Amino acid sequence: MELVWDSQGVGELTRDVLGGKGYNLMRLREAALQLGTFEVPPFFIVPTDYQAYAVCCIGNTRFEFDEQDVRQAFDELRTPIIVRSSSVMEDGIEASCAGIFTSVPNVNDYSALELACARVKSSAVGKAVELYAQRMGIEYDCRMAIIVQQQVVDPFIRGTIQIEGNQAVIEYRYCNGEEARVEHDSNILEFILDEERKQGVLKPSMEPRDFISESDLYLLHSAARHARQLLGMEGTTQVEFAFTPGQNPYFFQIRELPRRINPQAALDLTIPDNSLSIVSEVCNGIAGELALPAYVTFSRSGLAILLIQTGHDAIFGLPQDERADRFMEHSRIPSNYDFMNFREMRMNGRMLMCMVISDPGEGIGREIAKYEQFWRLGNSLFPEYILVCDKLDETVAAMSRLTTGKRGIVTCNEAKKTSHAMTVARDLNIPAFGVHADMLDFQGFFHQVETGDIVHFKSDGKVAVAYIEKKRERDPYEGLAH
Repeated sequence: MELVWDSQGVGELTRDVLGGKGYNLMRLREAALQLGTFEVPPFFIVPTDYQAYAVCCIGNTRFEFDEQDVRQAFDELRTPIIVRSSSVMEDGIEASCAGIFTSVPNVNDYSALELACARVKSSAVGKAVELYAQRMGIEYDCRMAIIVQQQVVDPFIRGTIQIEGNQAVIEYRYCNGEEARVEHDSNILEFILDEERKQGVLKPSMEPRDFISESDLYLLHSAARHARQLLGMEGTTQVEFAFTPGQNPYFFQIRELPRRINPQAALDLTIPDNSLSIVSEVCNGIAGELALPAYVTFSRSGLAILLIQTGHDAIFGLPQDERADRFMEHSRIPSNYDFMNFREMRMNGRMLMCMVISDPGEGIGREIAKYEQFWRLGNSLFPEYILVCDKLDETVAAMSRLTTGKRGIVTCNEAKKTSHAMTVARDLNIPAFGVHADMLDFQGFFHQVETGDIVHFKSDGKVAVAYIEKKRERDPYEGLAH
């Protein structure tokens, strides 16, 4: 099978050849040419049955391709390149597989491409992928195509648009790291339709500027909605994008999320007096009512943020000001088993890396393994539980994958409807919701909930609420060998 270029069009090619993400990307590029309201960065796809050999070299595995056309195709793209997974299981009608497989950005030469392709290909096999397929009720398939795509460098914003019926949520991050979120309801949709009736399909202003306007957001919504319609996607649809004012937006991916039954029951959960509770409209669309013990833990990627917010330094986790004193006095987090260990690991690990380890990657690898060890232990405490955390690690560390007993998720320092964590939870039919809690409210839900407390949780998929019932009689870690 030959390489597939973006200019070829889908034709008679199928998911079995291009993988799910690659198949949708080819269709998205055709929509871009037809609509003219967005662009898709240039790419080619290495099909699932393309001949290559895995070769081990100095501790790494790289791919050597039979033909020279991969090298020639790579030379035609402008670096940096992102190498993306496209499993035949990915972006399907039964499972999205969001965050399950590996993608490798910032590839700048052919040798790095061979290494990246090996990493992406190897992410298609393994117990974690098999277990995911089993839980989703789909047939495990290790076939993986590889997308090699020109990377958009330093866009003004990048993010995700999620469209569901007449509603749209746009969550994005500025180039300076600041995050934003807007919702467009049916009234905004009617405004866009009126403008389209007057002007035709909305197109961006070509005037460069250093801010994002409401018109820019209308443009993104309109372009995503038209692409969704043209591709015949009727359910909840996500579009990943990058945008700089004065240019057409770039769309990287479009997928229709698996459809789930949502009973839309009224939230009539009675919260007892004096019980700490949280409520959020940032949900993943799955309805459910639970009363289970909480497993309270913390992400590797978010621990530094939590430490800074509570008056500690981000490097070693040492107290810096009076916020840290109040945190130690009033919050229950300092006595949380995982937090104590993660904080100690951070302090010892940073000191060790400074003094002994010449390769920082070695120290990070050890640290990640320790995090995963504690998440496995926490997962063993209860047959089923509600996972309460600051955020779910989605990339290097494997909190989401290792907490297999979770039946509901509450993220207390992250509220993103389009995050991989929310999408994976939706796949697994697990209700999830997120809030951006005030980390200095030491009497709030996240600071007071303890592992072993019973948490009552109810969601209709659009609004969710949880409250703490203090039924913890002892520390569930007591007596465990660890």
